[in-house]
Amino acid sequence: MKRTQWLKAATAALFTALIGCTWAASPPGLSIERSIGLDWLFKMRGAIKPPQGITIVGINGRTGPALNLPRAPHHWPRTVHAQLVDRLVATNAATIVFDVDFSRTKPGDEDAVLARSIANADRVVLFERLGARTQHLSGGDHDHLQTVWIEHSEPPVEVLAEAASAIAPFALPKVGHAAIEFFAFKPSLGDAPTIPAVALQLKALPHYPQWLATLRNAHARGVEDLPHSARDFKGAQQLAAMMRTVRQMFARDTTLAQRVRSLIAQDYRGNTFQILDALAALYAGPDCYSINFYGPAGTIKTVPFERVLSEPSPHGFDIKDAVVFVGYSDLSDADQPDRYFSSFTGQDGVDLSGVEIMATAFANLLTQRALTASNETLSAAAIIAFGALVGALAWLLPATLAVPAVLLLAGAYTAAAELMFERMDLWLPLATPLLAQLPVALVVGQFGQYVAQRRSQQHFAQTIRHYVPDFLVRDIVDKQLPPLALHREVQGTCLATDMSGFAKLAEARSPKELASFMNDYFEALASTFRQNGVDVMEFRADMVMCSWLSSGSIEDGQRAIEAAIRTTDVINRFATERKLASLTPRVGLDRGSLYIGHSGGGGRYAYSIVGNTANIAARLESLNKTLGTQILISGSLEPGAGGALLRPLGRFLLAGMSQPITVSEILRREHNDLCKAFSQALIAFQNEDWPSAAVLFEALTRSFPGDGPSRFYAAQSRMSAARPATSVGGAIIRMQEK
Repeated sequence: MKRTQWLKAATAALFTALIGCTWAASPPGLSIERSIGLDWLFKMRGAIKPPQGITIVGINGRTGPALNLPRAPHHWPRTVHAQLVDRLVATNAATIVFDVDFSRTKPGDEDAVLARSIANADRVVLFERLGARTQHLSGGDHDHLQTVWIEHSEPPVEVLAEAASAIAPFALPKVGHAAIEFFAFKPSLGDAPTIPAVALQLKALPHYPQWLATLRNAHARGVEDLPHSARDFKGAQQLAAMMRTVRQMFARDTTLAQRVRSLIAQDYRGNTFQILDALAALYAGPDCYSINFYGPAGTIKTVPFERVLSEPSPHGFDIKDAVVFVGYSDLSDADQPDRYFSSFTGQDGVDLSGVEIMATAFANLLTQRALTASNETLSAAAIIAFGALVGALAWLLPATLAVPAVLLLAGAYTAAAELMFERMDLWLPLATPLLAQLPVALVVGQFGQYVAQRRSQQHFAQTIRHYVPDFLVRDIVDKQLPPLALHREVQGTCLATDMSGFAKLAEARSPKELASFMNDYFEALASTFRQNGVDVMEFRADMVMCSWLSSGSIEDGQRAIEAAIRTTDVINRFATERKLASLTPRVGLDRGSLYIGHSGGGGRYAYSIVGNTANIAARLESLNKTLGTQILISGSLEPGAGGALLRPLGRFLLAGMSQPITVSEILRREHNDLCKAFSQALIAFQNEDWPSAAVLFEALTRSFPGDGPSRFYAAQSRMSAARPATSVGGAIIRMQEK
């Protein structure tokens, strides 16, 4: 393959790679990757089993009526939630997380009753609402400078907040109607831990001594400021403060996570290892995680709220040591409040509830299976590699191979991305390669193939025009007709001319010099023929045979005669420039049936003119040597002579022919007197008045000593007078030589 082809393929590969990188970094590209690309990965992977020990107590549209309460949960007395807490404590739930808004005070002692249950449980996390408002900043002259977005929290009522083990927000950055990320720590609130992080820390409190010992052994700076035991935690504020402190410890010491996790792997096994390793990953990890959904609504174990309260024995729920999330979760209502679209939203339209997403986020932290969005380097490498390969393949291969090859590569990339998503929870770009780079590569590649093919056709056409006529080139290139099918029998005019004295010229020159000389000679003639609209041109050694394919009009013959006159001028000028006195013009023309097409054999063919018309033109060209003329035409062309001076030369039976033809000479206008005198002499010859013809022709030779036909007929008249047998059928001249 040519080097230029490889360079063009490399350019196409680079272009496709750059398109992918640019698109992936743009806001629309990021949005489509998060929505479409991630959606494809989830759907290809399907649902997976969530971890054990996580349960949702779901409030649904039937809970209120089943408990003789209003349908809307915010109208319920808080004593109902107190009963739930007591029941969950009785079943030994490890942690209880409420995704319920308790920011408004209830009448009577409802809040106090719930607060007592929460305090006695000593394991309850309450939801803290997040609010935001815009604030306009202005200068001293009250001119408006800018607008800022300020977030603020709305904690539960004070008595509940004081009783809770922790209060925290749950922040979900929304993408359209979907939630694909969650915050573990909220930077805009001073690195405040969110509910999934707080729930993990509370679940790890039984292992606090081991956690503290590990931090000491890892020489964590500031560990002495932490509470010495789990019993030292006094309320939600102290827990949040401790979590901020540990977060800062890991942020200040970038190698602390490695040291801590190495010690945990060395010292602990089983559940203790899982909890402590997840805790280390949480404090060393990012602020925001991509959610790894487990499946459609209800994939995480969900027990109806009313069932927990109404069944006599709560032990059947298997909530022991579980982290329980309480919130609105209706698995059969597509219009439930606090819902989020996900890749697993089914045809019934039931989305994931906010509380199930909260439980999913906690499970992701606990098992360290939150999605790992590929970093910029890995994403760029994947996009560049895919783009370069599909771009190069689409350019280098023909369309019949390029499309399946590129699609196969896209399928392989998709399978690899899905495998890493399933096995490693790694989120590689998918929408950008498939929706941006793949079509770009195919379009650019096929356009390049088209351009290359078009250029190849043009180059082929330009090359083949040196050998075959233009109309044949169009049929071969544009209509893609096979060359051997492009032959036909037509009416046309043939012109034949050759170089006089060719043998002497060839003898005096080397083959290379002769070839150069002949090319110059043929180029001079060909230019004249092209100017006169010749259709077919053929070079035979020192001879040129060309043809005008007739449309039946007289003008076709006139073009050929005009070309013959110009040809004599060109040959004379060429001879003068090269100082070749022996080079004289000889042209023969005939009109009739022609075969235009391929002739040859053994797999080698020449596009040539075949037929009696071509033979007559060649014989007339040769007859010029005998008659001393330059342009001879057959009687078939006399109607097309037009303004040319025509001198009839009689009837000739050419060598190899069975029928005589009428022959005329094309002369210039200054020879009009010669034509008149010659006509009178020819009449005497044709009347077989040999003596009179001889006298008249001999007189012409004296008046026009350079006129070849007069000398020829003078000799013929004398011979016929002496030996009448030399004439056939009266005044028909028989030619013995070609």
